[in-house]
Amino acid sequence: MEAAAAIMVASTVQAGMSIMQGNAQAASLKGRALMTLSRSRSDIIRSRAEALKHKKAANDALEKMNRTLATVTAYGGQGLDPFQGSVGTIATNIMKKGFSDYGAKKDSAAIEKENQAIIKYTAEFQAASYRKAASRARAAGYMGAAMSLASGYATASTLGTPASTPQYSTVNTAGPMPW
Repeated sequence: MEAAAAIMVASTVQAGMSIMQGNAQAASLKGRALMTLSRSRSDIIRSRAEALKHKKAANDALEKMNRTLATVTAYGGQGLDPFQGSVGTIATNIMKKGFSDYGAKKDSAAIEKENQAIIKYTAEFQAASYRKAASRARAAGYMGAAMSLASGYATASTLGTPASTPQYSTVNTAGPMPW
């Protein structure tokens, strides 16, 4: 009888350890989920800073274009070298370059904005996966505990009972064999 009690105590301890292990693993996974979200917020802030840099660079390109156009216009009244072209041609080339730079910088800012959305949704998906895994780890701990208790009970219930040996009959009571 003491052996059965010892087995049940051991099974109970093992069940408790299984629950603790499942809870510890769940807590670790929940921590990973929080860390993923925190890291994504940091990445989003960094991306916003990059987007602001691109917007400033776009505005700087327009300001540079305006200054250059003003300079060309001012010198245009004094007369230009015939080999340099007209004020209109030079202004057109300056505007092409200025608007090209402006467009590229604005596109970079827009890409950074999209990048922020990708970072956010990827992190939310990963965090949800970690939370789901945490839930499964906790459930696995409880399932392991139940299995430990059931196994311990099954082992303890077989102690102290005489081993049963199957009784085989040598007489055929089923009738003649079909073959």
